[in-house]
Amino acid sequence: MKAINLAIALVVSHASLAAWAGPEKLEIKGLQIGMSEADFKKANPKARCDFSARDKSWDSSVPPRRTCNVPGFTLATKAARDTQFLFYEGRLGSWNVVFYDFHAHDVQQALVEKYGAPVAEGGKYPGVSWKFEDSSMRFLSSDSSAFLFIDSPIQDAWQLKLSEFKRRNAKKDL
Repeated sequence: MKAINLAIALVVSHASLAAWAGPEKLEIKGLQIGMSEADFKKANPKARCDFSARDKSWDSSVPPRRTCNVPGFTLATKAARDTQFLFYEGRLGSWNVVFYDFHAHDVQQALVEKYGAPVAEGGKYPGVSWKFEDSSMRFLSSDSSAFLFIDSPIQDAWQLKLSEFKRRNAKKDL
């Protein structure tokens, strides 16, 4: 149930950030929205990449996406528990990094030092958000973990294609 509530909070916070526009593009450890998988692998030689899970019912209107995981990834000298870098039509469109909850304060402080005051704070889950020209970034914490989410129009375009496919399929079944 917590995971569902967190997912809903992410959708709402992502939508509410759409009105904010920051002056700069997001860059973290050389990673940038829109970079190719080849460039990503040059910056992260330990990256393991493969095609993401795909529903067999999806047709070619929903392009495949690739997921990369980077063992040993750190941010603000704190080791990530898990990483997920998502490539849509060959371009980095989103990523998620999970930390232990006891790293939340240090990671958040480092983000504030680099990117300045967040454009939004609080909500159901304690966290902060920033908006950039090419993306939005949210850092949330729960009782057991801290989460860094980076989203972009590249990911949004893919999600729109998936939604349109699902809508077409639902119409066929009426």
